[in-house]
Amino acid sequence: MNGSHLATRWPPYPRDLLFASHFVYPRPFNAKNTAEQNLKAFLLGIKADAYRGQPPRRLITTAIERIAGHLAGSNCPYATWFGPDVVLVPMPGHGKMLPKAVSTGRLLCLEMERLGLGRMLACIERTDAVQKSATAAPGGRPSFQRHYDTMWVDGNLTAQAATTSVVLVDDIVTRGATLLGAAGRIAQAFPQAQIRSFAIARTAQYANRAEDPVAGIMSQRWGNDTERRP
Repeated sequence: MNGSHLATRWPPYPRDLLFASHFVYPRPFNAKNTAEQNLKAFLLGIKADAYRGQPPRRLITTAIERIAGHLAGSNCPYATWFGPDVVLVPMPGHGKMLPKAVSTGRLLCLEMERLGLGRMLACIERTDAVQKSATAAPGGRPSFQRHYDTMWVDGNLTAQAATTSVVLVDDIVTRGATLLGAAGRIAQAFPQAQIRSFAIARTAQYANRAEDPVAGIMSQRWGNDTERRP
């Protein structure tokens, strides 16, 4: 991609982004008991597109079916976010996609699409690699500005997908910098759409239970930092 696709400054929107998540990824990252170890293994298995059980069953399928089951309940805080007319945009990884590679975000969206939760539009890509947040030194996580500057949206695809509702889909959210950066790009592509975000799991200091569906908000803070609540 050429430099014309890169931002010279962060655009004036969106400063806040609604988000939801279903599972909890406990922190600190050294699991303190067997339940947390099993949960982390399950979520890392999702990122690795692993299979478990006998006969082997895809963990991504198990996770999305659990989420779809919760959406059908009466107490889901984000049940109205999904449906056949919703556009599901998978988040890219921290680097450029290799030929024929498929990101975790795309695999999640394909399962969500299969269950009628929306229709996938894989329209956002990396133009340059960023530091992987999970291995970044303290203070070294990429900012939402950095994520925005290293993402590009394929206008040829978005031109074919008129929509009023977009949900950005990721695997695990920490502070939300990736999603906020992507939201700025998607807001340009879909200026009339309501943009929200969904992560399979969110990090939390302690996990009282593996499944804890919530809806909340992520916000830009001074100095290119981000804040997630809860």
